[in-house]
Amino acid sequence: MVAESGCFASADPAVDRPDIQVHILPAMVVNAGRTYVPGHGLTINTCIVRPKSRGSVTLASADPAKDPLIDPNFHDVEEDKKMSVAGVRLGREILA
Repeated sequence: MVAESGCFASADPAVDRPDIQVHILPAMVVNAGRTYVPGHGLTINTCIVRPKSRGSVTLASADPAKDPLIDPNFHDVEEDKKMSVAGVRLGREILA
């Protein structure tokens, strides 16, 4: 079990409210935090608070037991790509 830390930050100085969320865990995890990686280290994730890109969730079939088709469509909008890069840079600055 780990205790997560986090913050909200503004990567774009023109924005008057936070646009990036940061999560920091004193453990190494992958698969969106669902899989622990043995060893010592930490995980830092950043995400865009208000992305402009929109994904979709549709039915794969009429069978309710079938998983839906999920397309997150990350980074469809160029601004979201730039904000993701800004989030990674912010994470690196925090780690430095």
